[in-house]
Amino acid sequence: MRAPLCLLVASLAAAAVACGEAPPPKAPAAPVVEAPPKPAPTGAVTRLEVEDVVHAGPGYFLRTLETEPVLDHNTFRGFKLVTLPTTDRWKAIDLHNGDIVKKSNGASIAMPDDAQAVFEKLPAGKSIVVEGERAGKPFTTTIPIVD
Repeated sequence: MRAPLCLLVASLAAAAVACGEAPPPKAPAAPVVEAPPKPAPTGAVTRLEVEDVVHAGPGYFLRTLETEPVLDHNTFRGFKLVTLPTTDRWKAIDLHNGDIVKKSNGASIAMPDDAQAVFEKLPAGKSIVVEGERAGKPFTTTIPIVD
């Protein structure tokens, strides 16, 4: 007796669906609209930009500019910025072709491990402080990181 009852219920359900008595479709979910990221003020970078670059890795970053090591009697002095990108974002940052970068956020970047450690800590900071030499004189420039 149980089998015919199941068949009857299944037949009624199929008939209801065939006759258009199916439950009303669910309303589509409202699309999620995210506001575009706010651009950083001139001379600053957004935390999202820093996180994206750090996530992509130092190799990605180094492909955007040309550097060369500077040695003085076989002692590392820093990395010379040979060619910086010519985008408006880079032009607004106080770094120039020919600058020799010695430190970032107070830490030496002489050894690959040192540079990697500095690079990985950038997203947590409030700014990127670059110390170096410009036209034979020391310079420091601070690039704010904005949320």
